[in-house]
Amino acid sequence: MALLKSDVWEEITSWKLVLQFFYGECDFIMIHRIEICNKPGYPDVHGEEMYSDIEQLGMEAVEGVHSLRVFLVESCDMAGAT
Repeated sequence: MALLKSDVWEEITSWKLVLQFFYGECDFIMIHRIEICNKPGYPDVHGEEMYSDIEQLGMEAVEGVHSLRVFLVESCDMAGAT
């Protein structure tokens, strides 16, 4: 399986953080999870498309679909840093 450029970049940045931790350049590695979704009351176009596809497949048990995007951000922090 070929890696995409973004996959290769993620692999490089992850190893860079591990090496910084190993060599004492940072005290701990933090992973922040960021979720982005539509505000209540605004249309969720992607969720509506997925719901339409599910209905076309004949799945009647699904009452609704909401979509969101998830980003994981890694950082290398020093314990005494402000």
